[in-house]
Amino acid sequence: MYHNLNPSFGKKIIPWYDSNSVCFIVLFFTFLTFFFGIEGIAVALEYTNRNDYIWVPVMLAVSSSIVFISIAYRLIIRYTSDSSR
Repeated sequence: MYHNLNPSFGKKIIPWYDSNSVCFIVLFFTFLTFFFGIEGIAVALEYTNRNDYIWVPVMLAVSSSIVFISIAYRLIIRYTSDSSR
């Protein structure tokens, strides 16, 4: 009775927080956060009494770049798999 139902013919259901528009918004804000962290590194290096706190903008830049790369990779995989069909 159920042998005709093949789940490979259905379209993938993507949750709202993983939709293309939300991913592009996250990419935009992580891009801004990365440059905010880079600017913070420049300011911390400019003032010698702020060198103890340079880890904060470094962690901000590193974490935002990791999120940016992972979301960009996810979108690239999504677009290349859609275009191959």
